Amino acid sequence: MASNQVGLPASLGAALKTMISLPGPTDCSGVSYETASAVARLVAQEPVLFPTTKPCAYLTGGWVRDRVLGKSAADVDVEVFGVPKDRLLAVLQERFSHRVIAPSDNPTAPIKVLAAGGLYIDITLPIRSTAAHGSSRVSAAPAPEISVAEAASRRDFSCNAIYFDPICEQYIDPEGGLGDLSRGILQLASGGMQGILDRSVALRACRFIAQFGFELEPHSEALVRESVMRDGLDDLPAPFLTKEIRKLLCECNEPAKGLRVAESLGVLSSLFPAVAGLRGVPQDSRHHPEGDVLEHTLLVVDAAALLSREYPSAERFKILLAALLHDVGKLTHTKRVESNGLVKITAYGHEHAGASLGAEALKKLSINSSARSDILRMVRHHMRLLELDLSHLKPGERFDNGVRKLVRDVSPADFSAFLTVCRADRLGRGGNVNVHSSNSIFERIEEALARCQFLADPKSRLLKGADLERLGFSDAQVDFGLILRTVETSRDAGALKTTQEAERFVLRKFALRQMGKGTFSDLNPKQREDLGRSLSAAIAGGELRSLAEIVSFMDRRVSRL
Repeated sequence: MASNQVGLPASLGAALKTMISLPGPTDCSGVSYETASAVARLVAQEPVLFPTTKPCAYLTGGWVRDRVLGKSAADVDVEVFGVPKDRLLAVLQERFSHRVIAPSDNPTAPIKVLAAGGLYIDITLPIRSTAAHGSSRVSAAPAPEISVAEAASRRDFSCNAIYFDPICEQYIDPEGGLGDLSRGILQLASGGMQGILDRSVALRACRFIAQFGFELEPHSEALVRESVMRDGLDDLPAPFLTKEIRKLLCECNEPAKGLRVAESLGVLSSLFPAVAGLRGVPQDSRHHPEGDVLEHTLLVVDAAALLSREYPSAERFKILLAALLHDVGKLTHTKRVESNGLVKITAYGHEHAGASLGAEALKKLSINSSARSDILRMVRHHMRLLELDLSHLKPGERFDNGVRKLVRDVSPADFSAFLTVCRADRLGRGGNVNVHSSNSIFERIEEALARCQFLADPKSRLLKGADLERLGFSDAQVDFGLILRTVETSRDAGALKTTQEAERFVLRKFALRQMGKGTFSDLNPKQREDLGRSLSAAIAGGELRSLAEIVSFMDRRVSRL
Protein backbone atom coordinates (compact mmCIF):
# COMPACT_ATOMS: atom_id res chain seq x y z
CA MET A 1 0.00 0.00 0.00
CA ALA A 2 1.42 3.36 -1.03
CA SER A 3 1.20 5.07 2.34
CA ASN A 4 3.30 5.92 5.37
CA GLN A 5 2.13 4.08 8.46
CA VAL A 6 3.43 5.65 11.62
CA GLY A 7 2.86 5.75 15.34
CA LEU A 8 4.69 9.10 15.53
CA PRO A 9 6.78 10.11 12.50
CA ALA A 10 10.44 10.36 13.52
CA SER A 11 10.98 13.35 11.26
CA LEU A 12 8.13 15.23 12.91
CA GLY A 13 8.42 13.93 16.44
CA ALA A 14 10.36 16.83 17.90
CA ALA A 15 8.16 19.45 16.25
CA LEU A 16 4.96 17.75 17.29
CA LYS A 17 6.10 17.40 20.87
CA THR A 18 6.72 21.11 21.10
CA MET A 19 3.83 22.37 18.95
CA ILE A 20 1.03 19.97 19.81
CA SER A 21 0.15 17.30 22.31
CA LEU A 22 -0.20 14.05 20.44
CA PRO A 23 -2.54 11.80 22.43
CA GLY A 24 -1.63 8.17 22.86
CA PRO A 25 -3.98 5.25 22.12
CA THR A 26 -5.42 5.41 25.63
CA ASP A 27 -6.87 8.82 24.74
CA CYS A 28 -9.14 7.20 22.14
CA SER A 29 -11.76 6.18 24.69
CA GLY A 30 -15.43 6.66 23.95
CA VAL A 31 -18.29 4.67 22.53
CA SER A 32 -17.97 6.18 19.06
CA TYR A 33 -14.32 5.19 18.83
CA GLU A 34 -15.08 1.69 20.07
CA THR A 35 -17.82 1.33 17.47
CA ALA A 36 -15.47 2.56 14.74
CA SER A 37 -12.85 0.03 15.87
CA ALA A 38 -15.44 -2.74 15.65
CA VAL A 39 -16.28 -1.67 12.10
CA ALA A 40 -12.56 -1.79 11.21
CA ARG A 41 -12.19 -5.31 12.58
CA LEU A 42 -15.27 -6.46 10.68
CA VAL A 43 -14.07 -4.95 7.40
CA ALA A 44 -10.62 -6.51 7.79
CA GLN A 45 -12.23 -9.96 7.62
CA GLU A 46 -13.56 -9.36 4.08
CA PRO A 47 -11.86 -11.08 1.12
CA VAL A 48 -9.52 -9.09 -1.13
CA LEU A 49 -11.33 -7.96 -4.31
CA PHE A 50 -8.95 -5.34 -5.71
CA PRO A 51 -5.27 -5.96 -6.49
CA THR A 52 -4.04 -2.62 -5.09
CA THR A 53 -6.28 -2.24 -2.06
CA LYS A 54 -7.03 -4.68 0.74
CA PRO A 55 -10.21 -4.28 2.84
CA CYS A 56 -9.55 -1.86 5.69
CA ALA A 57 -11.29 0.93 7.61
CA TYR A 58 -9.67 4.04 9.03
CA LEU A 59 -10.85 6.99 11.10
CA THR A 60 -10.36 10.18 9.17
CA GLY A 61 -11.18 13.85 8.73
CA GLY A 62 -11.96 16.18 11.60
CA TRP A 63 -11.74 13.51 14.31
CA VAL A 64 -8.11 12.74 13.48
CA ARG A 65 -7.18 16.39 12.97
CA ASP A 66 -8.69 17.42 16.29
CA ARG A 67 -7.07 14.48 18.08
CA VAL A 68 -3.66 15.53 16.80
CA LEU A 69 -4.36 19.09 17.98
CA GLY A 70 -5.28 17.79 21.42
CA LYS A 71 -8.93 18.80 21.05
CA SER A 72 -11.99 16.72 21.82
CA ALA A 73 -13.96 15.50 18.82
CA ALA A 74 -17.40 13.94 19.17
CA ASP A 75 -18.06 13.21 15.49
CA VAL A 76 -16.33 10.09 14.19
CA ASP A 77 -15.98 9.43 10.46
CA VAL A 78 -14.80 6.11 9.09
CA GLU A 79 -13.59 5.52 5.53
CA VAL A 80 -13.66 1.97 4.17
CA PHE A 81 -11.31 0.77 1.41
CA GLY A 82 -11.52 -2.35 -0.74
CA VAL A 83 -15.22 -3.14 -0.16
CA PRO A 84 -18.04 -2.09 -2.57
CA LYS A 85 -20.79 -0.05 -0.97
CA ASP A 86 -23.59 -2.59 -1.42
CA ARG A 87 -21.41 -5.33 0.08
CA LEU A 88 -20.38 -3.08 2.98
CA LEU A 89 -24.01 -2.24 3.76
CA ALA A 90 -24.99 -5.92 3.67
CA VAL A 91 -22.13 -6.93 5.97
CA LEU A 92 -22.98 -4.23 8.48
CA GLN A 93 -26.68 -5.08 8.46
CA GLU A 94 -26.10 -8.83 8.78
CA ARG A 95 -23.16 -9.06 11.16
CA PHE A 96 -23.10 -5.86 13.17
CA SER A 97 -24.90 -5.60 16.50
CA HIS A 98 -25.52 -1.85 16.19
CA ARG A 99 -28.34 -0.19 14.30
CA VAL A 100 -27.39 0.51 10.69
CA ILE A 101 -29.12 3.19 8.59
CA ALA A 102 -28.89 2.78 4.84
CA PRO A 103 -27.75 5.86 2.90
CA SER A 104 -29.88 7.98 0.61
CA ASP A 105 -29.79 7.67 -3.16
CA ASN A 106 -26.88 10.11 -3.26
CA PRO A 107 -23.94 7.84 -4.22
CA THR A 108 -21.58 9.60 -1.81
CA ALA A 109 -24.00 9.67 1.16
CA PRO A 110 -22.68 7.92 4.29
CA ILE A 111 -23.93 4.78 5.94
CA LYS A 112 -24.79 5.66 9.54
CA VAL A 113 -24.18 3.34 12.46
CA LEU A 114 -25.66 4.03 15.88
CA ALA A 115 -23.12 3.78 18.68
CA ALA A 116 -24.00 3.47 22.36
CA GLY A 117 -25.21 6.71 23.88
CA GLY A 118 -27.24 7.71 20.83
CA LEU A 119 -24.29 8.96 18.77
CA TYR A 120 -23.95 8.08 15.10
CA ILE A 121 -20.75 7.47 13.19
CA ASP A 122 -20.60 8.07 9.43
CA ILE A 123 -19.13 5.37 7.24
CA THR A 124 -18.12 6.32 3.72
CA LEU A 125 -16.12 4.99 0.81
CA PRO A 126 -13.24 6.90 -0.79
CA ILE A 127 -14.33 9.31 -3.48
CA ARG A 128 -12.94 9.85 -6.94
CA SER A 129 -13.59 13.44 -7.97
CA THR A 130 -13.35 14.76 -11.51
CA ALA A 131 -13.64 18.28 -12.88
CA ALA A 132 -14.67 19.42 -16.34
CA HIS A 133 -11.92 21.02 -18.40
CA GLY A 134 -11.42 24.67 -17.46
CA SER A 135 -13.74 24.46 -14.45
CA SER A 136 -13.49 23.58 -10.78
CA ARG A 137 -17.03 22.21 -10.70
CA VAL A 138 -16.55 18.72 -9.38
CA SER A 139 -18.46 15.48 -9.80
CA ALA A 140 -17.83 12.68 -7.34
CA ALA A 141 -18.44 8.92 -7.16
CA PRO A 142 -17.45 6.13 -4.72
CA ALA A 143 -14.23 4.36 -5.65
CA PRO A 144 -13.52 1.54 -3.15
CA GLU A 145 -10.64 0.26 -5.29
CA ILE A 146 -8.38 3.31 -4.95
CA SER A 147 -5.45 3.47 -2.56
CA VAL A 148 -5.28 5.44 0.64
CA ALA A 149 -2.76 7.78 -0.97
CA GLU A 150 -5.08 8.58 -3.87
CA ALA A 151 -8.06 9.00 -1.56
CA ALA A 152 -6.06 11.35 0.64
CA SER A 153 -5.07 13.43 -2.37
CA ARG A 154 -8.75 13.96 -3.16
CA ARG A 155 -9.54 15.46 0.25
CA ASP A 156 -9.74 19.19 0.79
CA PHE A 157 -6.72 19.94 2.98
CA SER A 158 -3.70 17.97 4.11
CA CYS A 159 -4.78 18.29 7.76
CA ASN A 160 -8.02 16.48 6.88
CA ALA A 161 -6.21 13.81 4.88
CA ILE A 162 -4.61 12.08 7.89
CA TYR A 163 -5.92 8.57 8.61
CA PHE A 164 -5.82 6.64 11.87
CA ASP A 165 -5.85 2.85 11.97
CA PRO A 166 -7.76 1.85 15.12
CA ILE A 167 -6.45 -1.74 14.92
CA CYS A 168 -2.74 -0.92 14.74
CA GLU A 169 -3.20 2.47 16.43
CA GLN A 170 -1.10 4.18 13.78
CA TYR A 171 -1.37 7.34 11.72
CA ILE A 172 -1.29 7.16 7.93
CA ASP A 173 -0.22 10.48 6.47
CA PRO A 174 0.34 10.48 2.68
CA GLU A 175 -0.22 14.25 2.36
CA GLY A 176 2.02 15.44 5.17
CA GLY A 177 -0.84 16.76 7.22
CA LEU A 178 0.91 16.12 10.54
CA GLY A 179 3.73 18.43 9.53
CA ASP A 180 1.30 21.12 8.34
CA LEU A 181 -0.54 20.92 11.66
CA SER A 182 2.70 21.31 13.57
CA ARG A 183 3.47 24.47 11.59
CA GLY A 184 -0.06 25.84 11.69
CA ILE A 185 -0.32 25.73 7.89
CA LEU A 186 -3.55 25.16 5.98
CA GLN A 187 -2.60 23.61 2.66
CA LEU A 188 -4.65 22.03 -0.10
CA ALA A 189 -4.24 18.32 -0.57
CA SER A 190 -2.33 17.41 -3.72
CA GLY A 191 -5.52 16.84 -5.73
CA GLY A 192 -6.56 20.41 -4.99
CA MET A 193 -3.11 21.59 -5.97
CA GLN A 194 -3.83 20.05 -9.38
CA GLY A 195 -6.95 22.18 -9.72
CA ILE A 196 -9.57 19.59 -8.73
CA LEU A 197 -11.35 21.82 -6.23
CA ASP A 198 -14.72 21.36 -4.64
CA ARG A 199 -16.13 24.92 -4.46
CA SER A 200 -17.03 24.39 -0.82
CA VAL A 201 -13.29 24.30 0.00
CA ALA A 202 -13.18 28.11 0.07
CA LEU A 203 -15.78 28.30 2.84
CA ARG A 204 -14.07 25.62 4.91
CA ALA A 205 -10.75 27.42 4.54
CA CYS A 206 -12.28 30.56 6.07
CA ARG A 207 -13.67 28.56 8.98
CA PHE A 208 -10.50 26.59 9.72
CA ILE A 209 -8.43 29.77 9.76
CA ALA A 210 -10.82 31.37 12.25
CA GLN A 211 -11.27 28.20 14.28
CA PHE A 212 -7.67 27.01 14.56
CA GLY A 213 -5.60 30.09 13.79
CA PHE A 214 -4.07 28.49 10.68
CA GLU A 215 -2.29 30.44 7.96
CA LEU A 216 -3.31 29.64 4.39
CA GLU A 217 -0.37 28.45 2.31
CA PRO A 218 0.23 31.00 -0.50
CA HIS A 219 -0.13 28.67 -3.49
CA SER A 220 -3.27 27.13 -1.98
CA GLU A 221 -4.64 30.62 -1.41
CA ALA A 222 -4.08 31.54 -5.03
CA LEU A 223 -5.82 28.39 -6.28
CA VAL A 224 -8.83 28.86 -4.01
CA ARG A 225 -9.19 32.51 -5.01
CA GLU A 226 -8.98 31.58 -8.69
CA SER A 227 -11.68 28.93 -8.20
CA VAL A 228 -14.03 31.39 -6.50
CA MET A 229 -13.50 34.04 -9.16
CA ARG A 230 -14.06 31.53 -11.96
CA ASP A 231 -17.09 29.66 -10.70
CA GLY A 232 -18.56 31.70 -7.86
CA LEU A 233 -20.44 30.24 -4.91
CA ASP A 234 -23.97 31.39 -5.68
CA ASP A 235 -25.43 27.97 -6.28
CA LEU A 236 -23.96 26.16 -3.30
CA PRO A 237 -26.78 24.18 -1.64
CA ALA A 238 -28.46 26.32 1.00
CA PRO A 239 -28.27 23.66 3.75
CA PHE A 240 -24.51 23.28 3.27
CA LEU A 241 -23.96 27.03 3.09
CA THR A 242 -26.02 27.56 6.25
CA LYS A 243 -24.09 24.86 8.11
CA GLU A 244 -20.73 26.41 7.19
CA ILE A 245 -21.80 29.98 7.97
CA ARG A 246 -23.18 28.80 11.31
CA LYS A 247 -19.90 27.08 12.17
CA LEU A 248 -17.86 30.12 11.14
CA LEU A 249 -19.96 32.56 13.16
CA CYS A 250 -20.86 30.43 16.17
CA GLU A 251 -18.00 27.97 16.67
CA CYS A 252 -15.07 30.37 16.33
CA ASN A 253 -13.85 32.73 19.03
CA GLU A 254 -12.92 35.33 16.41
CA PRO A 255 -15.19 34.83 13.40
CA ALA A 256 -14.00 38.13 11.93
CA LYS A 257 -10.67 36.46 11.17
CA GLY A 258 -12.48 34.03 8.88
CA LEU A 259 -14.58 36.83 7.38
CA ARG A 260 -11.44 38.76 6.50
CA VAL A 261 -10.14 35.72 4.65
CA ALA A 262 -13.55 35.38 3.01
CA GLU A 263 -13.18 38.94 1.77
CA SER A 264 -9.66 38.28 0.48
CA LEU A 265 -10.70 35.10 -1.37
CA GLY A 266 -13.79 36.67 -2.93
CA VAL A 267 -16.10 34.45 -0.88
CA LEU A 268 -17.80 37.40 0.84
CA SER A 269 -18.56 39.26 -2.39
CA SER A 270 -19.85 36.07 -4.00
CA LEU A 271 -22.19 35.12 -1.15
CA PHE A 272 -23.07 38.45 0.51
CA PRO A 273 -22.25 41.27 -1.91
CA ALA A 274 -24.01 43.89 0.25
CA VAL A 275 -21.72 43.06 3.19
CA ALA A 276 -18.60 42.99 1.00
CA GLY A 277 -19.67 46.32 -0.49
CA LEU A 278 -19.27 47.99 2.90
CA ARG A 279 -15.51 48.07 2.36
CA GLY A 280 -14.65 51.68 1.63
CA VAL A 281 -17.99 53.10 2.78
CA PRO A 282 -16.90 55.93 5.11
CA GLN A 283 -18.02 56.74 8.63
CA ASP A 284 -17.63 59.77 10.88
CA SER A 285 -14.23 59.27 12.52
CA ARG A 286 -15.43 60.92 15.72
CA HIS A 287 -17.77 58.04 16.36
CA HIS A 288 -16.01 55.35 14.29
CA PRO A 289 -12.23 55.73 14.47
CA GLU A 290 -11.88 52.09 13.39
CA GLY A 291 -12.43 53.01 9.74
CA ASP A 292 -15.02 52.05 7.16
CA VAL A 293 -18.32 50.26 7.67
CA LEU A 294 -16.96 46.79 6.93
CA GLU A 295 -14.22 47.22 9.50
CA HIS A 296 -16.86 48.25 12.03
CA THR A 297 -19.03 45.28 11.06
CA LEU A 298 -16.20 42.80 11.60
CA LEU A 299 -15.51 44.23 15.06
CA VAL A 300 -19.20 44.01 15.90
CA VAL A 301 -19.33 40.36 14.81
CA ASP A 302 -16.39 39.51 17.10
CA ALA A 303 -18.01 41.41 19.98
CA ALA A 304 -21.32 39.59 19.39
CA ALA A 305 -19.50 36.24 19.37
CA LEU A 306 -18.01 37.07 22.76
CA LEU A 307 -21.25 38.38 24.29
CA SER A 308 -23.48 35.55 23.03
CA ARG A 309 -21.57 32.53 24.32
CA GLU A 310 -24.21 31.61 26.88
CA TYR A 311 -27.13 31.69 24.45
CA PRO A 312 -28.65 28.53 22.93
CA SER A 313 -27.12 27.78 19.53
CA ALA A 314 -30.20 28.80 17.50
CA GLU A 315 -30.49 32.16 19.27
CA ARG A 316 -26.75 32.73 19.00
CA PHE A 317 -26.89 32.19 15.24
CA LYS A 318 -29.58 34.88 14.97
CA ILE A 319 -27.50 37.30 17.04
CA LEU A 320 -24.40 36.76 14.89
CA LEU A 321 -26.34 37.12 11.63
CA ALA A 322 -27.95 40.32 12.89
CA ALA A 323 -24.49 41.61 13.84
CA LEU A 324 -23.18 40.77 10.36
CA LEU A 325 -26.09 42.53 8.63
CA HIS A 326 -26.86 45.35 11.04
CA ASP A 327 -25.25 48.12 8.96
CA VAL A 328 -25.69 46.88 5.37
CA GLY A 329 -28.13 49.75 4.81
CA LYS A 330 -25.19 52.16 4.98
CA LEU A 331 -24.26 50.86 1.53
CA THR A 332 -27.14 52.88 0.03
CA HIS A 333 -27.79 55.54 2.68
CA THR A 334 -24.36 56.96 3.47
CA LYS A 335 -24.03 60.60 2.42
CA ARG A 336 -21.49 63.40 2.73
CA VAL A 337 -23.22 66.59 3.81
CA GLU A 338 -21.34 69.90 3.71
CA SER A 339 -22.38 72.69 6.06
CA ASN A 340 -20.42 75.85 6.86
CA GLY A 341 -17.35 74.42 5.21
CA LEU A 342 -17.48 71.23 7.27
CA VAL A 343 -18.21 67.79 5.83
CA LYS A 344 -20.42 65.50 7.86
CA ILE A 345 -20.99 61.83 7.03
CA THR A 346 -24.52 60.62 7.69
CA ALA A 347 -26.48 57.41 7.12
CA TYR A 348 -29.98 58.37 8.24
CA GLY A 349 -32.50 55.58 7.70
CA HIS A 350 -29.86 52.94 7.07
CA GLU A 351 -31.44 50.60 9.62
CA HIS A 352 -34.66 50.35 7.60
CA ALA A 353 -32.78 49.96 4.32
CA GLY A 354 -30.65 47.33 6.06
CA ALA A 355 -33.72 45.23 6.81
CA SER A 356 -34.49 45.08 3.06
CA LEU A 357 -30.91 44.30 2.03
CA GLY A 358 -30.62 41.83 4.88
CA ALA A 359 -33.73 40.01 3.71
CA GLU A 360 -32.07 39.46 0.32
CA ALA A 361 -28.92 38.10 1.97
CA LEU A 362 -30.88 35.71 4.19
CA LYS A 363 -32.62 34.15 1.19
CA LYS A 364 -29.42 32.19 0.57
CA LEU A 365 -29.63 30.46 3.94
CA SER A 366 -31.87 27.65 5.15
CA ILE A 367 -33.50 29.39 8.09
CA ASN A 368 -37.19 29.42 8.88
CA SER A 369 -39.39 32.47 8.44
CA SER A 370 -39.64 33.08 12.19
CA ALA A 371 -35.85 33.24 12.64
CA ARG A 372 -35.53 35.42 9.53
CA SER A 373 -38.13 37.83 10.92
CA ASP A 374 -36.33 38.00 14.28
CA ILE A 375 -33.00 38.84 12.63
CA LEU A 376 -34.53 41.57 10.49
CA ARG A 377 -36.33 43.10 13.49
CA MET A 378 -32.97 43.35 15.28
CA VAL A 379 -31.47 45.04 12.22
CA ARG A 380 -34.42 47.41 11.72
CA HIS A 381 -34.53 48.63 15.32
CA HIS A 382 -30.86 48.63 16.36
CA MET A 383 -30.68 52.45 16.20
CA ARG A 384 -33.61 52.90 18.58
CA LEU A 385 -31.33 52.73 21.62
CA LEU A 386 -29.45 55.73 20.30
CA GLU A 387 -32.76 57.59 20.00
CA LEU A 388 -33.59 56.77 23.62
CA ASP A 389 -30.09 57.76 24.71
CA LEU A 390 -30.03 61.07 22.84
CA SER A 391 -33.51 62.04 24.08
CA HIS A 392 -31.95 62.49 27.55
CA LEU A 393 -35.17 61.36 29.18
CA LYS A 394 -34.77 60.69 32.86
CA PRO A 395 -36.04 57.37 34.18
CA GLY A 396 -39.76 57.86 34.50
CA GLU A 397 -42.96 57.70 32.59
CA ARG A 398 -41.82 58.95 29.17
CA PHE A 399 -38.63 56.88 29.17
CA ASP A 400 -40.55 53.80 30.29
CA ASN A 401 -43.04 54.34 27.48
CA GLY A 402 -40.16 54.48 25.00
CA VAL A 403 -38.77 51.20 26.33
CA ARG A 404 -42.20 49.58 26.25
CA LYS A 405 -42.71 50.65 22.63
CA LEU A 406 -39.28 49.28 21.70
CA VAL A 407 -40.04 45.95 23.38
CA ARG A 408 -43.33 45.79 21.48
CA ASP A 409 -41.72 46.56 18.12
CA VAL A 410 -38.86 44.09 18.58
CA SER A 411 -41.23 41.30 19.72
CA PRO A 412 -41.45 38.39 19.05
CA ALA A 413 -37.65 38.50 18.70
CA ASP A 414 -35.91 37.88 22.02
CA PHE A 415 -35.32 41.30 23.56
CA SER A 416 -32.23 40.17 25.44
CA ALA A 417 -30.73 38.94 22.16
CA PHE A 418 -31.59 42.29 20.58
CA LEU A 419 -29.81 44.16 23.39
CA THR A 420 -26.80 41.89 22.85
CA VAL A 421 -26.63 43.00 19.20
CA CYS A 422 -26.87 46.64 20.33
CA ARG A 423 -24.13 46.13 22.92
CA ALA A 424 -21.90 44.59 20.26
CA ASP A 425 -22.61 47.58 18.01
CA ARG A 426 -21.35 49.91 20.76
CA LEU A 427 -18.27 47.77 21.43
CA GLY A 428 -17.31 47.28 17.78
CA ARG A 429 -15.43 50.57 17.46
CA GLY A 430 -11.79 51.55 17.47
CA GLY A 431 -10.47 53.08 20.67
CA ASN A 432 -12.91 53.64 23.52
CA VAL A 433 -15.32 56.05 21.88
CA ASN A 434 -18.45 56.23 24.04
CA VAL A 435 -18.05 52.57 25.01
CA HIS A 436 -18.10 53.06 28.78
CA SER A 437 -20.55 55.97 28.84
CA SER A 438 -22.94 54.01 26.60
CA ASN A 439 -23.37 51.38 29.32
CA SER A 440 -25.73 53.76 31.11
CA ILE A 441 -28.45 53.41 28.47
CA PHE A 442 -28.44 49.62 28.89
CA GLU A 443 -28.63 49.98 32.66
CA ARG A 444 -31.56 52.38 32.36
CA ILE A 445 -33.39 50.06 29.97
CA GLU A 446 -32.84 47.06 32.23
CA GLU A 447 -34.14 49.05 35.19
CA ALA A 448 -37.26 49.97 33.21
CA LEU A 449 -37.78 46.34 32.23
CA ALA A 450 -37.49 45.20 35.83
CA ARG A 451 -39.73 48.00 37.11
CA CYS A 452 -42.49 47.70 34.53
CA GLN A 453 -42.31 44.00 33.58
CA PHE A 454 -42.72 44.80 29.88
CA LEU A 455 -41.24 41.45 28.83
CA ALA A 456 -44.07 39.52 30.51
CA ASP A 457 -46.43 40.60 27.74
CA PRO A 458 -44.51 42.45 25.00
CA LYS A 459 -47.59 42.98 22.83
CA SER A 460 -49.80 44.31 25.64
CA ARG A 461 -52.27 47.02 24.60
CA LEU A 462 -54.62 49.17 26.61
CA LEU A 463 -57.54 48.18 24.38
CA LYS A 464 -58.36 45.38 21.96
CA GLY A 465 -61.05 44.96 19.33
CA ALA A 466 -63.29 43.15 21.82
CA ASP A 467 -63.13 46.19 24.09
CA LEU A 468 -64.32 48.44 21.27
CA GLU A 469 -67.22 46.08 20.59
CA ARG A 470 -68.09 46.14 24.29
CA LEU A 471 -68.19 49.94 24.14
CA GLY A 472 -70.70 49.66 21.28
CA PHE A 473 -68.47 50.30 18.24
CA SER A 474 -68.89 48.39 15.00
CA ASP A 475 -65.95 47.67 12.70
CA ALA A 476 -68.35 48.06 9.77
CA GLN A 477 -68.64 51.77 10.52
CA VAL A 478 -65.26 52.75 11.99
CA ASP A 479 -61.69 51.54 11.49
CA PHE A 480 -60.79 49.48 14.56
CA GLY A 481 -57.12 49.44 13.53
CA LEU A 482 -57.00 53.22 13.37
CA ILE A 483 -58.64 53.56 16.79
CA LEU A 484 -56.26 51.07 18.45
CA ARG A 485 -53.19 52.66 16.86
CA THR A 486 -54.33 56.10 18.00
CA VAL A 487 -54.74 54.80 21.55
CA GLU A 488 -51.22 53.33 21.57
CA THR A 489 -49.73 56.52 20.11
CA SER A 490 -51.33 58.54 22.89
CA ARG A 491 -50.09 55.98 25.39
CA ASP A 492 -46.53 56.29 24.02
CA ALA A 493 -46.75 60.05 24.47
CA GLY A 494 -47.72 59.55 28.11
CA ALA A 495 -51.29 60.84 27.68
CA LEU A 496 -52.92 57.52 28.59
CA LYS A 497 -51.98 55.10 31.35
CA THR A 498 -54.98 52.90 32.14
CA THR A 499 -57.66 51.01 30.26
CA GLN A 500 -60.33 53.28 31.77
CA GLU A 501 -58.55 56.37 30.46
CA ALA A 502 -58.25 54.72 27.04
CA GLU A 503 -61.98 53.92 26.94
CA ARG A 504 -62.92 57.52 27.77
CA PHE A 505 -60.44 58.76 25.16
CA VAL A 506 -62.00 56.55 22.46
CA LEU A 507 -65.54 57.60 23.39
CA ARG A 508 -64.63 61.28 23.21
CA LYS A 509 -62.67 61.03 19.96
CA PHE A 510 -64.60 58.45 17.93
CA ALA A 511 -68.19 58.22 19.22
CA LEU A 512 -69.56 60.88 16.87
CA ARG A 513 -67.74 59.27 13.94
CA GLN A 514 -69.56 56.00 14.71
CA MET A 515 -72.92 57.79 15.02
CA GLY A 516 -72.54 59.64 11.74
CA LYS A 517 -72.72 63.26 10.57
CA GLY A 518 -76.52 63.37 10.74
CA THR A 519 -76.40 63.68 14.50
CA PHE A 520 -75.68 67.44 14.35
CA SER A 521 -77.21 68.19 10.98
CA ASP A 522 -80.07 70.31 12.37
CA LEU A 523 -77.96 72.27 14.89
CA ASN A 524 -76.30 75.62 14.44
CA PRO A 525 -72.56 76.04 15.21
CA LYS A 526 -73.16 77.41 18.72
CA GLN A 527 -75.46 74.53 19.62
CA ARG A 528 -72.94 72.00 18.26
CA GLU A 529 -70.13 73.53 20.31
CA ASP A 530 -72.20 73.52 23.54
CA LEU A 531 -73.40 69.96 22.97
CA GLY A 532 -69.86 68.75 22.24
CA ARG A 533 -68.54 70.40 25.39
CA SER A 534 -71.28 68.80 27.52
CA LEU A 535 -70.67 65.42 25.93
CA SER A 536 -66.91 65.56 26.62
CA ALA A 537 -67.49 66.59 30.23
CA ALA A 538 -69.96 63.74 30.80
CA ILE A 539 -67.54 61.17 29.34
CA ALA A 540 -64.59 62.55 31.32
CA GLY A 541 -66.65 62.46 34.50
CA GLY A 542 -67.55 58.81 33.99
CA GLU A 543 -71.28 59.46 33.46
CA LEU A 544 -71.21 57.96 29.95
CA ARG A 545 -69.45 54.61 29.57
CA SER A 546 -70.69 53.24 26.26
CA LEU A 547 -71.88 54.32 22.84
CA ALA A 548 -75.50 53.46 23.79
CA GLU A 549 -75.35 55.82 26.78
CA ILE A 550 -73.91 58.55 24.54
CA VAL A 551 -76.74 58.12 22.01
CA SER A 552 -79.32 58.39 24.80
CA PHE A 553 -77.55 61.46 26.20
CA MET A 554 -77.49 63.10 22.76
CA ASP A 555 -81.15 62.38 22.12
CA ARG A 556 -82.16 63.98 25.44
CA ARG A 557 -80.04 67.07 24.91
CA VAL A 558 -81.11 67.59 21.29
CA SER A 559 -84.81 67.25 22.19
CA ARG A 560 -84.44 70.17 24.60
CA LEU A 561 -83.03 72.52 22.00
